This record gives sequence, C-alpha cells and structure tokens, in this order.
Amino acid sequence: MGMGSDGAVLMSRGVRCLGEEAVDFVIVSQGTPNFEGSRVLRYAMEVNPSMPVLVVAPCVDMDCYLKAMQLGAMHYLVEPLTVWEIGRLLERHSQDRAARPESKERVLVRQAI
Repeated sequence: MGMGSDGAVLMSRGVRCLGEEAVDFVIVSQGTPNFEGSRVLRYAMEVNPSMPVLVVAPCVDMDCYLKAMQLGAMHYLVEPLTVWEIGRLLERHSQDRAARPESKERVLVRQAI
C-alpha cells in the first residue's frame, strides 16, 4: 500500500509535521474534555481542507464531538480502537485516493499527553 507513519506526542510537533511533510491522513487524540487535539485538527484543515482526520476520544463528549465535526473531522471514534478498525479507515481512505497513484501516503498520529 505504500503507507508510512509519523508519531507526534507533543501538539507542537504535530503541527510542525503538518507544515513540513506531505500528510494524507491524521489521527488526533481528543485528550481531555478541553479537546487539546483541536489545535492539530484546526491546522490540518488549514493545510488541506479535504484531509481526512480521525479524532480518537477516551469517552463520548458531545461538546468535543460537535467541535470536531465543525472543524472538519471525518470521524470521531471512542477508545479502545482495534488495529483492525483503524486499518479499515486507512484502507477506505486509500481506496478513495486510488485515482492518484503518485501519492505516497503518510499518516500523522498525534497523542495528547
């Protein structure tokens, strides 16, 4: 499939990766109910409004869900997630991008600390 990944524990690193590297899919942690990951989501949408972003939440928080959707998140899923579930999302995204075979996919994973 030609995918690579890059992890960013700190929010500033996640934002920097989005500004410096070609990223095709972002997985961002909601963090706490303050939704610290919204900064990365917001910046991802500025860089590429059609970039798919998955927000992973420790529990359902309707305010964070609504904010994520308003900011442009494609998915909002509650932990725990299986590798299979994430793989399905990446595969679906990859199939959607099949018309552009020149794209080497990079996935940015951002985890709130």
